[in-house]
Amino acid sequence: ENGQAQNVNFTFETNSLELIQIRDTWNIDDVMGLGTELQRIIKLKKWAFELLCFNGKKLESRRYEKLNCFETIQLAKSEGYSLNCRYISLIFTQILLAAGFKARWVSCLPMELNYCECHCVAEVFIEEYKKWIVVDVALNIFYFDKKGNLLNLYDIRQHVLNNEPFRIQSTTKEHFQYVWEYWIRHVFRFKFLLNNKYNMLGCVSKLGRV
Repeated sequence: ENGQAQNVNFTFETNSLELIQIRDTWNIDDVMGLGTELQRIIKLKKWAFELLCFNGKKLESRRYEKLNCFETIQLAKSEGYSLNCRYISLIFTQILLAAGFKARWVSCLPMELNYCECHCVAEVFIEEYKKWIVVDVALNIFYFDKKGNLLNLYDIRQHVLNNEPFRIQSTTKEHFQYVWEYWIRHVFRFKFLLNNKYNMLGCVSKLGRV
């Protein structure tokens, strides 16, 4: 599979009672409607951005680590915090799983091993293309090459290493430059969760990748 970490067995929860609860509570079938896999994912991203990217104080701790997705949103709003990329991508990965897609949560890290900053995204597998792609809800972005092909994390890293800018739905050069420089800092190591499921941080199994 294009973009799949080699010799790694990921698992993807499908129809658990908890994922069904996500699908029913948030009317996921109605949100994504009909259409191709990509068309449905595009609608899910747009809806999830509105759901998860609310304003508030900057969140610098992992205070919602053991909460489920509903509790995380509720408590963050009640405490006056915005969700950071960690929780946005974590919840969106569960939304994708609830919608029936293979999806994985990924932390994107810099080259320095002692550097604690990261950027978190979801990757989803598109059966039609036989390929993983990045869905970056926190930045509200899909990533493309110059031919319009969607990119996964390994593609993005190769673009950065080759100094070959990817394409995004950017309205200004300044916005693109911000995103490009952000990825230059965060695209050298990837850390995945092996078991992608509802409330997946409750039972963590992690894998570090180059």
